Amino acid sequence: MLTARLAVQELRQQLRGPVFRIVAAVSLLMVMGAAVIDALRIDAVSNLGSGPQLVVRVHLVWTLFYLFTAAAFVGEAVTRDIQTGFAPLVRATPVPRPAYLLARFAGACAAVLLCFLTVPVGVLAARLLPGANPDWVAPVLPSTYALALLALAVPNLLLACALFLALATATRSMSGCLVGAVALLSLYGLRSGEGGVAALFEPFGFVAAEAVQAGNSAALIANRALWLGIALLLVLVAVWLDARTPYGIAQGKASSPLPSTATRAPASTLTDVQQRDAAGARPLQLLVRTRHHVTEILTAPTFRILLLLGLASCLVNLWPAVQQQASVNDLLVTLIRSFALVPVVVVLFFAGEVQWSDRAHRIDRIVEATPVPRAILLLAQVLALGAVLLVLAFVTSLAVPTLLLGAGRDAGLGKLLGAYVLPKTYDWLLLAILAWFLQVLSPSKFAGWGYFVLFLIGTLALDQAGLTNPAFHYGRYPGWPLPPALTGDDRAASYRAAWGLIALFMLALAVTRRRMQR
Repeated sequence: MLTARLAVQELRQQLRGPVFRIVAAVSLLMVMGAAVIDALRIDAVSNLGSGPQLVVRVHLVWTLFYLFTAAAFVGEAVTRDIQTGFAPLVRATPVPRPAYLLARFAGACAAVLLCFLTVPVGVLAARLLPGANPDWVAPVLPSTYALALLALAVPNLLLACALFLALATATRSMSGCLVGAVALLSLYGLRSGEGGVAALFEPFGFVAAEAVQAGNSAALIANRALWLGIALLLVLVAVWLDARTPYGIAQGKASSPLPSTATRAPASTLTDVQQRDAAGARPLQLLVRTRHHVTEILTAPTFRILLLLGLASCLVNLWPAVQQQASVNDLLVTLIRSFALVPVVVVLFFAGEVQWSDRAHRIDRIVEATPVPRAILLLAQVLALGAVLLVLAFVTSLAVPTLLLGAGRDAGLGKLLGAYVLPKTYDWLLLAILAWFLQVLSPSKFAGWGYFVLFLIGTLALDQAGLTNPAFHYGRYPGWPLPPALTGDDRAASYRAAWGLIALFMLALAVTRRRMQR
């Protein structure tokens, strides 16, 4: 009974977190959008089939992307007490260690499964969309959804959660879970095998599902029984490891004692800068504030999950093109189209986070009392968004040379920089400035998110109405979303410059508005 109450408490905490809401929204929108927009289809095989085959295929493919979500939920649940420094207090309670660990695990697993329900909901909702692909609206029996969800997706997610529980318990860190997610995802290659061995040992059930379509249901039963047994074994291993690990060995930085007054580190650079009002301190003030916001974003679990989801989508879409000896230009086109949604979500979410972070941490009055000009504070937020988007473009661009080198081909690193990294960072920064500007104008973070969502809906409405001229769409240009280096359209430069001037105007207007409020 106590374990059940702790599991419910853990589930509530996971549901209140931003990662749950963001991942659920992204998966729902991408599944529904794939029925209408070919660029949002994420399967490694272009032909998903129709009707029952499509339903099964979508559920299986999305379990691959939910590996990183499971790693975040389970890893955070296991390591939370260590990171916050409450582990010794928790261990002082009369709750048995196995019961506490299993409760955390059960709550995190339930959160992953609830989040994954957006996939079947998205498949069902896509049937109602106007202009949906005929393959998505083909008749499907309810038993097909039950097979896809209960016999394929749920065992895959339980296996992933069990693996990450064992890794988090052994390593006491999130990095172990992320490494395990990448390792488990690499086993997706086993689906290319043939015969009963592949149907049995391929962990995700792709080959076993194909065997069911051929009339061999025993292959699926054996596959699921094997991997659910391995999942149970991993949970038992985690309980054993947790019981053998004293909390004095791997407590992490959060539980280390505070330094004494004599050995305590000096005040932060930010404090030193705030005490100086000289003009020469402005660049350092800007640097410190920008670094502060960049660190906040890069260390946020939401950013890591979005980045890993985007990377997984890029790799899944790029690998077939590499095998077909596609050119670097074609690979960049595939990369851009398969990584279209994640930057928009990053811009939407973190534009509000950087604008309202001081208030969320209740230090806004302290920051406003410092001699740092408001223009520096606002400009640091924009620069931080630009730096993070540059990191996003650079990291995703590494998918192309990695796959090319694996196939024994030239990577073309210079072309990646000029044709993808810098142009797409500029495009995303234009959107980031708009989202940030709407946050400055809005009375709350949620209102700012709503304004930007309305902008996105308005953009889609213009597209549906046939108004696709780049002059009607902020940030677009002839050939968008492909940069001019890939399309060769000379008109794109003037459009990009014009939108850049409008972005600078919004930045200047935001600074002026804050000065008037002061």
